[in-house]
Amino acid sequence: MNGSGGGAGSASGNSWGTGSTGTSSHPDQTAAAAAPFGNAAGGGTRSQLVVTLWEELRANPTEWFDNRADKANGRSKPNSPDFRNKNDRTKAVWIIDRAAPFWASEWLQQHPPGSLVAASTAGASQFSSASSSSDDAALWEDLRQNPDKWWDNRARKTNPKAPDFVRKDDRAVALWINGRKPVPNWVPKFLMFLDEAKKINE
Repeated sequence: MNGSGGGAGSASGNSWGTGSTGTSSHPDQTAAAAAPFGNAAGGGTRSQLVVTLWEELRANPTEWFDNRADKANGRSKPNSPDFRNKNDRTKAVWIIDRAAPFWASEWLQQHPPGSLVAASTAGASQFSSASSSSDDAALWEDLRQNPDKWWDNRARKTNPKAPDFVRKDDRAVALWINGRKPVPNWVPKFLMFLDEAKKINE
């Protein structure tokens, strides 16, 4: 990673920087780079804005979606952002970016995919909108009624503290089988049924 803070573009027409392979940035990346990033401070150049976003990510990682695992597993496009702010989708960060700050590489090594979720909740959920057992029960019921609306991450978890199920339309909603909160008594039987249904559909 280049820590010089450069990336202002070149005469070749690649205005927003390229990855290590030299391929052009995804249109989503270009659009995010050109966006005002809310009211981010730190100047008007893209390099300054990129550094500002990285600083925001470092200061408040739980306010950002970590898409690295999804990209690695093919659930997100290769050129989609590695991090996106939960409250402002114009705020996005790419790991391969010549404007990234010098400390970003070391910070990423200290925070591998999945670690931000675990660190934010000490094993519970940074995402979960549920603050009580009754709320969790409602989410489990939603999973039972609409399993196709949830990502089933049980077989592909790279971090044991990562969620087992995540809503596809709202990644801030997640469920843990062995979390701090007890699951409804029907869940084990439902999971067996879910696994059998998957085998039939394979």
